[in-house]
Amino acid sequence: GSAGASPPARTSPDYEVAIRQVNSKDAQEQSLGVQRLETLSASKFPPADSYLGLMLLTGTRIAKDTARGLSLAQRAAAVDDRFGHYVMGMIFEKGVAQPKDEAAAIRHYS
Repeated sequence: GSAGASPPARTSPDYEVAIRQVNSKDAQEQSLGVQRLETLSASKFPPADSYLGLMLLTGTRIAKDTARGLSLAQRAAAVDDRFGHYVMGMIFEKGVAQPKDEAAAIRHYS
């Protein structure tokens, strides 16, 4: 590993704009927000992976894709992104794209 590596960033101005856009009442703004999250996720920005993963799992503002949503949430949780762990906890608690696993859910929620 890299000595002295800093933890992943939890936010960025671009991410904050994306979240505002995704939660807008305007469909065009929502679409721009999804595109911005896709770009951030492609650059492996963990908070974007978590948020986009949840959107994909639920089919919110984007076509439902549970396999991809699970993959993004796993990638975020693997680098200890808090929201990534929350999404993974939900996945295991509810049995979304994975069998229900209460112990795994608790590990991610803790």
